[in-house]
Amino acid sequence: MNEVQQDIMCVLLQTLLDKELITQDIHDKSRNKILGTLDLPDFFCDTEARKEDAHGCEKNPC
Repeated sequence: MNEVQQDIMCVLLQTLLDKELITQDIHDKSRNKILGTLDLPDFFCDTEARKEDAHGCEKNPC
């Protein structure tokens, strides 16, 4: 996950916390997980470019 994606996810988490939709503990644990994630596929990509293999699984070219 690149830095911009991490920043966006952290802003979204903060918004949930500000609206009291999640607890501070969940926010903190989720934020630590996001910031510790380096190898997830790109969050933002062209969904039109996704392909399905013979078993119906999507292959994400991102």
